[in-house]
Amino acid sequence: MRIKRFYIKRYFYALLVPIIYVFLIIFPGVAVHFNMADIHFFGFTGNPNIISKILIIPAIFLITKTLFEDKNKLLKIIYFIISSLLVSLIFWTVSRGAILSLLLGAIFLWIIFSRNNFNWKKLFYSGFIIFSIFLVGFLVTPKSGKDMIVNRILYYTNSPYVYSQIKNIPEVGEVNISEVSKVNMPVVSTEQSIESKFKTREPRFQIWSFYLNKILMNPIGFGPNTHMQAYILLGEDGFDRTGPHNTYIQVWLWGGIVGLLGFIYLLINAFKNLKSKLKSDFTYMTVAITAILFTLLVSITFDDSLSFYWFWIILAFSFLL
Repeated sequence: MRIKRFYIKRYFYALLVPIIYVFLIIFPGVAVHFNMADIHFFGFTGNPNIISKILIIPAIFLITKTLFEDKNKLLKIIYFIISSLLVSLIFWTVSRGAILSLLLGAIFLWIIFSRNNFNWKKLFYSGFIIFSIFLVGFLVTPKSGKDMIVNRILYYTNSPYVYSQIKNIPEVGEVNISEVSKVNMPVVSTEQSIESKFKTREPRFQIWSFYLNKILMNPIGFGPNTHMQAYILLGEDGFDRTGPHNTYIQVWLWGGIVGLLGFIYLLINAFKNLKSKLKSDFTYMTVAITAILFTLLVSITFDDSLSFYWFWIILAFSFLL
């Protein structure tokens, strides 16, 4: 058992390497210089949705370590600071799915931690720590990230940009009329076109509805790597061949109802094993992996994540603990 736990920790710690990105919150100009950020952070992946999910793992782990550390106050402060910086990085990605997942994951972690040897002081104290981590994380987020978060909430747009912030950029001076005409959309004025393009309603609902309708026509699945021409406006990216933007729908689309039920069966058994381990071995590692798995399960609701191998590693750890 000790040998197995040793190797689990050893391989799990490899997933914490993205902690080094916290340096970029202190010096955001470095990230811009090395093409890892513009007004939002996307790391070396070029995709804020991917890097945000990668950062979720060390963020939840360090929040867990902050809650568990009681003996060494200096270590607790260090964990708190790094947790806040990781949360700030996720805010800076401006990925609403990741931010929502992190918030729900932190609440889930708070509930698990507080229920063990429950008392009201522990409940409020741990809740205050988590709230403080999120508050500090938001406050130290670069201004461009904070502005984009507010804009994406207020304008409810899929794009990380809003027209008022980019209208003076020369490249945005004209609308690609040919792109619009391909789908027989009415041509409106330049400012109206750009304004509507950058204030479109959340397209994921349209994408999910589109693919669910296709699935219901063939519930046994279409096979791996199926993408269909949906012609759904994706913010500043225009029209594209988009995937389901939901891993559960993706599993159903590719593997059919049998594939979806198999996937759900794996998840149920993973949490059964984790629940058993939490009763017999309530340690920071068990709690962290449980909270991370829950958080990732929320985050993959907003993206096609079957190729996101970090998720499968955490799922494997859930059975090996």
